[in-house]
Parts: sequence; structure tokens; C-alpha cells
Amino acid sequence: MIIEFLLTCLVLFISSIFGTLVSGGAVFDSMFFISDLILFVLLLVILGVFIFISGYGKPFIKIFTSKKSFNKLELKTLKDIEKSIVYASKVAAYEAIFFVCIGTVYYYVNWMNIQTLGFQLSLIILSSRFICTIEIILFSMKAKVKKQIIEFMAEAESNNETSKKTVKDVILNLLKIVIVFAVIFGLVVFVIMNYTKNESEIYFGNISTWLDLPSLIFVIVPALLLLLCNGLWKDFFLGIKSVIKGERKNISEKSRFANAVSVVRYIVLFSSLIAVMLGYYAVLTYLDNKEVLGPNMMVATIPCFYAVIINLILLSVEARLDHISE
Repeated sequence: MIIEFLLTCLVLFISSIFGTLVSGGAVFDSMFFISDLILFVLLLVILGVFIFISGYGKPFIKIFTSKKSFNKLELKTLKDIEKSIVYASKVAAYEAIFFVCIGTVYYYVNWMNIQTLGFQLSLIILSSRFICTIEIILFSMKAKVKKQIIEFMAEAESNNETSKKTVKDVILNLLKIVIVFAVIFGLVVFVIMNYTKNESEIYFGNISTWLDLPSLIFVIVPALLLLLCNGLWKDFFLGIKSVIKGERKNISEKSRFANAVSVVRYIVLFSSLIAVMLGYYAVLTYLDNKEVLGPNMMVATIPCFYAVIINLILLSVEARLDHISE
């Protein structure tokens, strides 16, 4: 999986550069770049130490084997690799919480010293951003391993009993989906209009206020590219197709489809958090200009809105996949 790992890292690196540029930050500022790189390496070292003292070091290293060697691994080894990735993901999450807590403590202790506030916030933002990047890599690798496990355990079952839906059934399924999300959208708008108060010059009722193409690209494109890199592209779109058509699938197919949909959910979520962190980090540069602070914070937060909407849709797709399995 070494090729998939390197491609995943390349996609995330390019996405990070894109996000930094569109948020107004400097990509290769010598002082900040070296400082950021040191922090990222330290987070990786801490993660690596925990992986090896836990006893998961040997199976975790097998992630970086060649595709030929990986395809020859036994089921027990694959399950051990999956467990090692799950463990690494949990450690990474606790790392993020720890450094956010440290940064928060120093932020409030030095509250009266305005010159240091941006520096304290940078620790919170950067550590969270880097951990999100690590989580995306881990979830991508886990999805690849899980697909291999599913294929290993798949029974020699035919799909002869797969039920074919008529055009009418497909239209009815699509209509149900449209009605459900229209109702949800209406309820969300009602809550926002009645439980928030806006006295700024920004009119949130205008849909263009919520549209930000760079944010949408940053949230969606990395997820699609990582699907392609890890061989999950076909499973993802077949899963969407099965839900729309209401086709019944066997357990192994359903598991593969749900695995692909699940990893997209996580990648979209973590990508949005990285985008928010990049935006907030850029906002720190303009703390003195209070007039642009609010609009900049809003634009920086928009990726999370997109991620939540996409996650709710994909979560519903996962639930429907459970119902269409035989």
C-alpha cells in the first residue's frame, strides 16, 4: 500500500497549498514553514512512539508494503493492521485534545498580553489541522485494509436474486429523498430565522452569501481523489446508485459500498476542519482590523456547513445500504 500512501500524502499536500493560498496565507514563509514542519514532525513522533509501545508497531509497518505483498497477507494479519490503524487514530485524537488544552490554557493565562494571543491560538489551530491531516491518511488506509478484509471473507455468492427496480420505483425513491431534504432545509431555515439575530450588513437570506467555490472544492475534491487513489471509487458510486434504485445487494457488496461511503464522510469532515483551521490561521493576520474580522471568520467557517450537509446525506445513504442488503 506504499503507493496509495504516497498518493494520499501528495493529494493532501496539494490541497493544503490550495487552501493556504485561497485563505490569503503564505505557503512557504521560511520562518513559519520551518516552525510548522517541526510541530508536524513532533506530532508524528509522539504518535509513532505510542504505536510501538502498544505492540501494534509490526502490523502498522505492513501498511507500507508493496501492493503485491499486501495482497498476499492473511486475514489475521489484515485484521491486526486494521486494529493498529484504529489505535493510531484514537491516539491522534487525544494528541489534538491535549495540545488544544495546552494552547487554551496559555491563551487565557496571557489574556492581558495581546501580543501573545495570536501565538497561543496558532498552537491550537496548527495542532488541530495537522492531526486532521493524519486522521485523513489513517482513515484512507483503514478503508483500503477493510476492503481487502471484506473481499477475503466474501462468500462465493451469486447476485442472481438481486431485485431489479422499475423506472417508477426509481423516480419514487428520488422523490422521497427530495421531499425529506426539502423538509429538513425548511426546518433549518426556520430555526436560523427565529433563534438568531443579525445586526450586521451581511444579509444571510441571500443564497450567494453561503456560496464559496474554493471551500466546496477543498471539501469535495480531496475526498474524490483519495477514493481514486485507494481503489474505492467504484464502490462509492455503486453504493449511491444502489440506494437511488433501491436494489438489493448481498452482504459483501453492501459492506464494500458502506465502507467507501463511510471513508468519504470522514475525509470530507476532516478536510472541512483543515479548511477552517487554515482560514482561522489566516484571520490571525488581520486581528487589528475589526471590520473584516467577522466576514473573514464567516468565510473560514463555511466549509463546515458544506461538510455537515454532505455528511448527513452520506449518513442517510449508509443507513439505506443496511436496508437493501439481503
